[in-house]
Amino acid sequence: MKFLNNLVFIIGLFYLTQSKAQDVGISIVNQPESITQGSTLGRIIIDICNNDGGTANAAIGKLRPQISLPSTLVGTTVVAKTNEGWEILSNNGTTIRFQNTIALSPGECSQIVIGYTGETVGGPLTVTGTLGFNGAQTSGNSTDNDNSSTSITITSGPSDTDGDGVVDTTDLDDDNDGILDTVEENSACGTTISSTGSNTDCDGDGIPNSLDTDSDSDGIKDVIEAGGSDPDDDGKVGSGNPTINTNGVPTDANNGDGLTPPNTDGTNGADPYDKDSDGDGVNDGIDPCILIVGKCTNDIDGDNVANATDLDDDNDGILDTVEENSSCGTTVVSNGTNADCDGDGTPNSQDLDSDNDGIKDVIEAGALDPDNDGRIGSGNPTINTKGVPTAANNGNGLTPPNTDNTNGADPYDTDSDNDGVNDGTDVCKLVAGGCDDDIDGDNVANATDLDDDNDGILDTVED
Repeated sequence: MKFLNNLVFIIGLFYLTQSKAQDVGISIVNQPESITQGSTLGRIIIDICNNDGGTANAAIGKLRPQISLPSTLVGTTVVAKTNEGWEILSNNGTTIRFQNTIALSPGECSQIVIGYTGETVGGPLTVTGTLGFNGAQTSGNSTDNDNSSTSITITSGPSDTDGDGVVDTTDLDDDNDGILDTVEENSACGTTISSTGSNTDCDGDGIPNSLDTDSDSDGIKDVIEAGGSDPDDDGKVGSGNPTINTNGVPTDANNGDGLTPPNTDGTNGADPYDKDSDGDGVNDGIDPCILIVGKCTNDIDGDNVANATDLDDDNDGILDTVEENSSCGTTVVSNGTNADCDGDGTPNSQDLDSDNDGIKDVIEAGALDPDNDGRIGSGNPTINTKGVPTAANNGNGLTPPNTDNTNGADPYDTDSDNDGVNDGTDVCKLVAGGCDDDIDGDNVANATDLDDDNDGILDTVED
């Protein structure tokens, strides 16, 4: 009994320690770079990311970021503009401290926006951001990512938001993101944002799109969502300060004519102004491709189409809209938008075996997977411009069957024929078109055969 008690204690301790996040980092940026004296448009944007690549959350009440601005420039004007998921612990008008009110999931970032007024001409002076913790640091925390800084400048003359030498009143691209102000100021916004019309502010942070390098606050810069390149992630086209024409437009933006932002899902405005650019139910900030020197760091299926615009994130041939809204089988409880039918923390749209029954979704959806990698066909499939394999119904996506007409379609139901036997042990695994487990040889897989031995008696009766 003592041994069992010790074993239970050790196992409990293991899971307790595993519940801690490993490394959470902070990154801050000033947007715009400078404001005129008296302007209330100054913004500091803070991203807090659980970026360790592990499987643990940062618990509620664990994170305490603090942001300090130079009082000589801003006086005591610091206020929170966007802090969903964070409460303000203290604010003396110069230094503000927050604490998280929701858990931060692995790979997830949360954004805070604070505003300030330009009180005194001067700068650039440093703004500091420090990631503190309530109690001990998270297990495995890297202190290298606990501090970040930016700078602010207050001017007496006309505003030049992007610092390119062309004042905003005559600059056709005030933030040098490569998108013309006329496009940004009249853009439609996504369904989760209410602000629209001339001089639009799609994320409601008080900065109009024409001055905002992330107009929908999804964590992906507008220049990236418009199809441009931003290797240094400063929100401007190219690296450093771009070369501009006489109208203040970067020459790398379609030879100075400006980028044309795509509208991937055909709804809710162009991608820079729509938090869910591919309409798959996942916020682009969680479902992103961040381009760094042309490399896509978050492209789950490796097909060079960003998750944020890929309509089939895992290349199993089933559209994300089908997988994210699928019903789940009786043995699992998670369903609805952004469904995770096996509860393993990976949404169906990125999970190659969504019900964890040992059979890949692509097989249960009726397609072939000879190399058993979970993707349709052998090797990397040929895809269309929307990231959908052409072998999946000519790029329109597979329609998974629901063999027993209960508990969701077969890829999300661990007992697809409702015979009481888990599909993983009652299965036809297709390998190059061959059926490995078809007991009665009738070319109907055991997993979907309602009479496995062809004796005329339904399996539900015999089982």
